[in-house]
Amino acid sequence: MNEKKILILGGSGFIGRAMCKKFLENGYEVEVFCRGMKFHNLFKGIRYTYGDFLNYDCLYKILKRHKNVLHLISTINPSTSLTDPLKGYQNDLIQTFKIIEILKNNGGRIFFASSGGTVYGIQEKFPIDELAPTKPINHYGIIKLSIEKILTMYNTLYSMNNVIFRISNPYGPGQDYRIGGIGVIDAFLRNAINREQIKIYGDGSIARDFIFIDTLCEYLFKVIDKNKCESEIYNIGSGECYTLNEIIKIIQKEFGFVLNIKYIDKRDIDVPKIELDITRFMKEFKIIQKFNIRDGINKTLQSYGFKQNAVVDFY
Repeated sequence: MNEKKILILGGSGFIGRAMCKKFLENGYEVEVFCRGMKFHNLFKGIRYTYGDFLNYDCLYKILKRHKNVLHLISTINPSTSLTDPLKGYQNDLIQTFKIIEILKNNGGRIFFASSGGTVYGIQEKFPIDELAPTKPINHYGIIKLSIEKILTMYNTLYSMNNVIFRISNPYGPGQDYRIGGIGVIDAFLRNAINREQIKIYGDGSIARDFIFIDTLCEYLFKVIDKNKCESEIYNIGSGECYTLNEIIKIIQKEFGFVLNIKYIDKRDIDVPKIELDITRFMKEFKIIQKFNIRDGINKTLQSYGFKQNAVVDFY
C-alpha cells in the first residue's frame, strides 16, 4: 500500500477538486498547489500552497515533501496551443521536465494527466488501445505526448514508476466550461437552461468518450492507491462513445429541453472520433460496471438546481 500522502498540482481545477474529496474520503493527507485562492475554503484538512507553476524555487520546496504527485496542470488547451504555439513548450513541457528531475532525485513518482484524444489524433481502428500509433494534430497533443515519453524514459532509466492517464472527456458537477472553454456537456446544459443558442463546430458527427467525474476519480484513485501498477499508460474512459448530435438528442428526449442548435464551420483541431479501449485498466483493476451517461447528465443538472423533466422550450 502506498504512503497515504499526495500532492495535487492543479488541485483547484475541476478534476483536482473532485480528487481532493476522493483522497480525503480514503484517509489521505493532501496538499494542493494552485495559483489562486478561489476554492481554498472548500475542504477542511487540506494544506493549500499558492504560487506560480513556473516558479522553480517554489515548486522545489513543495516537491521535496512528497513522493506521490498527481500532475493536473496545463497552461494551454487544444485551441490556445495553436494561437500561441510556444507557450505550452516553454511552460508545460519544460517545467514538467524540471519536476520529473526533482522527483527522480527524491525517490518520488508522477501520476500524469495526459490526453485520451489529442495524443492519438486521427485513427482508423476503434476502439483505440494504448498501443495504437500516436499522431497528434495540434501542439497540445504533442506536448502531452512529449511529457509521456520523458516519463516512460525515466521509468526505464531510473525505475521511477511514473504512471500516465490518457483521460477521455470528463463532465459532471463542478465543471464550468466558461472557465477555460472546456466541457461540451456542461456548455450544452448551461446554454439550454439559460435559453441560449448552442453552437456546434461542424455537423455534430464528432464523437467522444464522455466520463462522469465521480467515475473518473474512482478510476484514478485505484491506480494511485496501488503500490505498483502493471502498466505505465492507461486509457481512462467510460467505454462508450457518443456523437455531439446524440448528446443533444439525449438532453432533449430525456430531460425535456427543446434546443436551438446552430452548426458552424468545423475546426481543424478537432479529431473526428475518439473511442478509447479501456480493457487494460478494467482487467487489471477488475472493474465491471459502467456509468450510464443519462444518469451523469441528470446528476449534473441536479447540481445546477434544475429538476428533471422541467420543459424548456425556446427558439
